Amino acid sequence: NAPEETLRVLELYAHDHPRVTIHCFSYDGAIARNFIDLGCYLGIGATITYPKNNALRDVIMQQSLESIVLETDAPFLPPQTLRGQENHPQHVKTVAEYIAQLRGISWHDVAQITTANAMKLFNLPADQGFSAEIKEANI
Repeated sequence: NAPEETLRVLELYAHDHPRVTIHCFSYDGAIARNFIDLGCYLGIGATITYPKNNALRDVIMQQSLESIVLETDAPFLPPQTLRGQENHPQHVKTVAEYIAQLRGISWHDVAQITTANAMKLFNLPADQGFSAEIKEANI
């Protein structure tokens, strides 16, 4: 609950640490834009499926998918349909499907874009073929 303070700190180090993710992003569009302008990725998890989380859904509709990475926060914060249960990394597909439905695109497109973002974020070699593996595994 300290987005302004976090932004101030990141502004000091933005040029020294160019790859940053804002884990479990839960703020509004203005704050999202500030983080993105600093080069941060927004970590979006299953909280987007929660009925009262309209602000996060608005952020996903307003911002480019090139600015987000998917996450689960396992074992916490499962998708709405699994509330009260332990979360698992496999539920990242639910997050991709939900975002795809919101934006009217395929979940494969969401998976490809956010996988490419994660590869940049974590400086993974492009020849890993993660996108192909996602399609082959149908996850």
